[in-house]
Amino acid sequence: GCIVFHYDMVGYADSKVIDHRADFVDVEAGNWLINTMGLQTWNSIRALDFLTSLKEVDQTRIAVTGASGGGTQTFMLGALDDRVDVAFPAVMVSTAMQGGCVCENADYLRIGINNVAIAALFAPKPLAMTGANDWTIDIESKGLPELKEVYSYFNAASNVYAEAHPEFGHNYNYVSRAIMYRWMAEHLDLPDAPLVETDFWPIPKEELTVFDDEHPLPESSKSAAELRAWMIGELKKYRQQMKVWAKENFVGYKSEMGQIASTLFDTDRMMKWGENDSDSGSKIHIHEEVMLNDNLRLEKTMGTSEVLGISILSLKLSPKNASKTVYWFDEKGKTHLFDETGAIEKNVQRLLDAGYEVISMDSFLTGESKSSEWGYNRPIDKKYSGYTYGYNAPTLVERMYEIKSLLPSSPMEEEIIVVGTGDAGLWTLLASVEPFLGSLYCDRLIVNLDGFKFADIKSTSDPNFLPGAVRYGDIGGFAALADPKHLLSKESFEKNLLVGGVAEDSETGQMLKLGVPGRKGKLQLERQDLSRKEIVDLVLSGK
Repeated sequence: GCIVFHYDMVGYADSKVIDHRADFVDVEAGNWLINTMGLQTWNSIRALDFLTSLKEVDQTRIAVTGASGGGTQTFMLGALDDRVDVAFPAVMVSTAMQGGCVCENADYLRIGINNVAIAALFAPKPLAMTGANDWTIDIESKGLPELKEVYSYFNAASNVYAEAHPEFGHNYNYVSRAIMYRWMAEHLDLPDAPLVETDFWPIPKEELTVFDDEHPLPESSKSAAELRAWMIGELKKYRQQMKVWAKENFVGYKSEMGQIASTLFDTDRMMKWGENDSDSGSKIHIHEEVMLNDNLRLEKTMGTSEVLGISILSLKLSPKNASKTVYWFDEKGKTHLFDETGAIEKNVQRLLDAGYEVISMDSFLTGESKSSEWGYNRPIDKKYSGYTYGYNAPTLVERMYEIKSLLPSSPMEEEIIVVGTGDAGLWTLLASVEPFLGSLYCDRLIVNLDGFKFADIKSTSDPNFLPGAVRYGDIGGFAALADPKHLLSKESFEKNLLVGGVAEDSETGQMLKLGVPGRKGKLQLERQDLSRKEIVDLVLSGK
């Protein structure tokens, strides 16, 4: 008595207009956060729209099942759409491999979670799974107990079930289907008689094919390139609407962008650090401390945080009786404090002579934190960034975390100035985005952007690649959230946020000027990049 709707995944059977694996995997698609996973899941939602529109369908008894990639679609649809009442994802839910195809992965999808957590979003509705001699072989002991625990919060532990058959390889064979039939019969109120399969003869391919000479593809059908162009066009409209909204209602814009930034910047991780920084396993080791002369001490420190999962190598140059501090971040790491001869770089020396201590660090994969395998950047899966950034925060975000974790966690009595040069200008500015890292406790923030735009990135292997950044307004969309109120802790400075390499009439410049109302008169934009000498001149002048 069931109505069954079976539909093609992208790139299979009659859905051949778009290639299943080759389309939407490049840097442009990543910049706009367009991917096969999203498209295929959208198709699942639209298929459900169609099915529930039929008058003969009971909308109170909707079930979804599928195996392997179809299993992924099953628990994803169950997590996203409340209309699904019963789910049976076969041979996919696991604590091991999470999905081997582009249609099962997307940037940001599983950072800090796995398929078990996504499947748990279906609670307390009936969910059953099968395992086989593949990555799901341990589902009964790894995955099911955790799901039982979640379901128990709803007093519905009996509504989740798993059964593994390691005698079979990856499959949705009759043994597995029989388990599914029993589950559906129980939870869809089907007749008590067991559902037993009988032999059948396959329908010829010609009879199953939808499109033929008499039934051609609709004229509205789009190629992958046409679909991409249409989607980007719609997203550009959204981006423009967000820009207008920022001008008319910055508080609302900030709230919306804060939610977006929380995903792109993995803010939950920083929140855990903030909540547990007293007992988070954070450790600081001074592994080198020397007096360079009678007036100057060099201190080399390694700090670790178990919560953030990072280790930081920093270096501090401290003159006697220093009462002011400059944190100076650069893409070269802490070596930028010295010249090619090993002597202290002349502009850094000017700061020391003026009584400033100067602190720098080797951000993630720079300086001493490089590995022989990775160097300046870690390897990104060449086929698709979602295989890397679906599970790991982008390299850029890791550098933002490290910068923030080195800076003071509360307002300081002494003067604190933060400087970012080279690519670190970008990392440092984004580290001050309030919804991401909270307040940046400093008196002045001076960064160089060198006209940077995420849209100019040409490869997903670029260490500054941030999936989705272009979709949400590029650097300007996030820069508008920079400079939280605590940046204005001292009123003695004419400018608290100075950004070089940004024209006032550029989108980035316009968005920066829309920021916190208290920034009025405190922001300065320079079309040209600021040299190291000019930056130090500004620091010493107090202007």
